[in-house]
Amino acid sequence: MAEIRRSKDNHLADLTRMEKKYSMFNNAQQKVINAERQLIARKFKEKDKIIDRQAAEIRVLKEQLNDQTLSRQITDIEDYKIKQACSLAVIDSILFAMEAWASDDSPASDFRLVSQALLFKVVYEPIMRGNEDYYIDKVPVAALEIVKRGREYIRSIRQQFETAMTDSSVWDDIVDLVHTWWLNDALPLLYGARDDTWEDVVPYSLDEMLAWRDQPAARALDFPLVWDGTELVAKYGDQIRENTGIGEFQNKHMQTRLKAHD
Repeated sequence: MAEIRRSKDNHLADLTRMEKKYSMFNNAQQKVINAERQLIARKFKEKDKIIDRQAAEIRVLKEQLNDQTLSRQITDIEDYKIKQACSLAVIDSILFAMEAWASDDSPASDFRLVSQALLFKVVYEPIMRGNEDYYIDKVPVAALEIVKRGREYIRSIRQQFETAMTDSSVWDDIVDLVHTWWLNDALPLLYGARDDTWEDVVPYSLDEMLAWRDQPAARALDFPLVWDGTELVAKYGDQIRENTGIGEFQNKHMQTRLKAHD
């Protein structure tokens, strides 16, 4: 019986040792699991911080990109409008030079108005619609020759007609003459080629042009594109003076005016 009791005691002791070892193993395993969980949690927190930081950097970059894009768009629009303003200013300067045609007679403002009836349609409005074929960055080399021919043409019309070109009794006849001259002579010189589609353009009428001349307050409503163009010319005066060569051109053409009665 004593031997059986010792065997039983030994067995119980073995079980106790095994339970103790298992408990130690279990505790050690739990510590490992806890450590792994803490490590994983720390890694997730670090990743979350990285993600948050990257998201913040992306937001900043997007804002900067949007700012740069917007800035470029604004610059592009500004350049686009300056080109339009310069183009219109060059055309205006050529018309003004023709208007100031004679050194001993009054300006030909009537010729200017007759010309504008066509040019508003075939040049000014296409420029304001963004047709770059009609842009003129600076006074072209041919400008003085165009002005010379225009002045000679004004003198010949003055010799043919006793009344102003804007008189309703001669308007139809003079419009045909002046517009044919622009389409076949002046504009091809200005742009280096003739556009056959110009022939299909219906110019503004005498009543419309008199309204343009005499009713400035109605210009924005009746001639919106041309009016917008005059606003651009006024706005970008500095850029026009710096880039187009109009100042030098004005000095030259004022020295070559004709005598009204040679």
